[in-house]
Amino acid sequence: FEVKLFLPDRAKPIEAIGKLMWKGRGSRRRTGQLGIAFSAVNAPDQEAISRFVEERKPELVPIG
Repeated sequence: FEVKLFLPDRAKPIEAIGKLMWKGRGSRRRTGQLGIAFSAVNAPDQEAISRFVEERKPELVPIG
């Protein structure tokens, strides 16, 4: 499916093609969780996504 990612430090959204890899309910505080595998993402946008995730690792909660 087509995905638009709006990152806080970018004026324009990142547009990519994604495939749903998993979904789950999560806890009461974190509902609607899902995992997406991205494809058709250019290198600068991929770097921006990677940087965004890396900077927020302490906030991420593993599932399972």
